[in-house]
Amino acid sequence: MKKIMTIVILSLMTLLFVSTTAFAADVETDTKTEAETDTDPLGMEAWEVYAEEAGFETYEGNACDVDALKYFDAEELADTWVSAWELEGLYIQIFRYQFTDSDSAAAMLLKAETVIKESNRTEIDRVEEEDYTIIKLVLDSDLWYMDLIQYGENFFFVELYDADGEAKLDELMENVFSAVELTDYYDIAEAAIEVLAEHWNDKYWDKEFPDKEYVLDIRSTRIIKIKDEMEEREEDYFGDVQYIVEFLFYDDYMSYGSISGGQNIGYYQTTGIENNIVVYDDGSLECMSNFIRLYSSKTYNMDYSTFIDQVIDLHERYNQVIRFKDHQIYFEEK
Repeated sequence: MKKIMTIVILSLMTLLFVSTTAFAADVETDTKTEAETDTDPLGMEAWEVYAEEAGFETYEGNACDVDALKYFDAEELADTWVSAWELEGLYIQIFRYQFTDSDSAAAMLLKAETVIKESNRTEIDRVEEEDYTIIKLVLDSDLWYMDLIQYGENFFFVELYDADGEAKLDELMENVFSAVELTDYYDIAEAAIEVLAEHWNDKYWDKEFPDKEYVLDIRSTRIIKIKDEMEEREEDYFGDVQYIVEFLFYDDYMSYGSISGGQNIGYYQTTGIENNIVVYDDGSLECMSNFIRLYSSKTYNMDYSTFIDQVIDLHERYNQVIRFKDHQIYFEEK
């Protein structure tokens, strides 16, 4: 299990935030594109987004590399350093280290925890989830707040000196791990789009009009997670279903025969035909129409709490136009 813990000793704080001479002049920074940030939810670019959402002012400043680890008696790990980053001056720091595997990052986390027990840090909260653990610490003065983080092969610590720091740091970390949790669903959505496109490619194909072009214009995507345990009625319908990926899109379903795309004038419709991808327990995927609505029409039950565990709304993340011509699929480049 990926873990997160919070620590840092007072001498580290003094050096990092008071003595600016300890910072290296030339700092290697992440230059990830937006797409790369999407796949690396704890990259430096992603941290900037979360921080701004929490109300921090951000800027590019100087930061050290090995200093952050040497106080944990771990100078030999200096080559694992990736980057460091500042928010609102020298009072808030985010340091990132990357190891070859999660076990090494976890070992660093445990080592840091041992060191912190010898300092004047007090644990004020602990959050344990499947993918991470957070131990929140505060200095006796109630001014220094910090989180130490291990997520996969990554090791971070975040430090904040602010009288109102606890609430601000809580909001920052909530933004971070909300984003991290969403990444678990990206693969599901992407696989569903591939199946959706293949299905509509066959549906649109008319060998008598091979040059005719069709589209799917996706405007929203969400994933419905189905409960593991349900009553018999729901079990009979949803028992072998893990997720339902629902798409909101405009389609060319009504464009048939010699009628060109968009009913001859670019008017595409939301027909609700084949707009769901059902993900089964065995990993298979199937394109269907309004899977949940069909359940309601059969049972007259509108209480979805009996079978829905969670709704994960990916909003506009996968919005795109997919084009079809001559039984070929053309994905729009974003």
